[in-house]
Amino acid sequence: MKVGIIAPDWGNSWIPIFKNLLEEAGHESFHFKPDDEHSYPLDACIHMWARNNRFLNLSAKHIMVMRRYEFFDPNHWTALPWDKIEHLIFCNNWMKEQVDGYFKDRGIEQNTHLIYNAADTSQWTYRKRKHGKKIGMACHVHQKKNIPLALQILEHLPSDYELHIAGAVQDSCLFEYIYNISRQIKRKVVIYGQIQRDKLDSWWEDKNYCLSTSISEGNPNNVLEAMAKGIKPVVHAWPGAEDQFEGVFYTVAEAVAEILRGNYESEKYLNQINTNHSLTNYKKIVKLIQGGI
Repeated sequence: MKVGIIAPDWGNSWIPIFKNLLEEAGHESFHFKPDDEHSYPLDACIHMWARNNRFLNLSAKHIMVMRRYEFFDPNHWTALPWDKIEHLIFCNNWMKEQVDGYFKDRGIEQNTHLIYNAADTSQWTYRKRKHGKKIGMACHVHQKKNIPLALQILEHLPSDYELHIAGAVQDSCLFEYIYNISRQIKRKVVIYGQIQRDKLDSWWEDKNYCLSTSISEGNPNNVLEAMAKGIKPVVHAWPGAEDQFEGVFYTVAEAVAEILRGNYESEKYLNQINTNHSLTNYKKIVKLIQGGI
């Protein structure tokens, strides 16, 4: 089969993984941006984002993934041609439940699946780790990442704890806020800007914690990848987080306690990736193209 992977060219880690898995299963795979022109037929399309695009007009099998970004833009996804989409995949059970309710209320027949994201452990250097003073966040500097909460957590930790952020600055107001607050509370905060994907493994290497303070996420690859390295995740309770990670925190005090005194179990984090977030998850999506799961 000729399979199109329809996704913006944002450097997402799953595109080369899907190309490899499709080719291992005997299919030809092609990566297209949603607005690309195409001159030859495709047998199936995997739409990596739940947005309308020209490829939905093809007479092909259509499989679509809905992530955080699209879920919170209902004006677009409610207008999708659901009669053309054979399978809809979620990586967050809370979001799946909301959309399933929407379909039920409107009598829309749609096959939906919960398939979590995956981390390719061969790309991440695992070792047993322990408590320390360096907190990492691999995220863009953007309001939805709720970095002010990370600063509050940092302020309630001993003064030698540090916050390191790898991600593009997408909100200059927030960038200036972070540095103003860090100066006032006398804590070290380092913003690195965008880190190339092939450099992230080494960037994470000296970090002791992966902090996620977001107000919403789908199933964050940055946390999964840190866990694959044996780094302790400290995850805020955005909707759906409780289904994905153990011991999510609701308050600053809970996050501080988890960093200072929580169990540190590198082997457990890696086992969670191997059990719940291995490449088997993406192979399930490939099987949907072949008519099974």
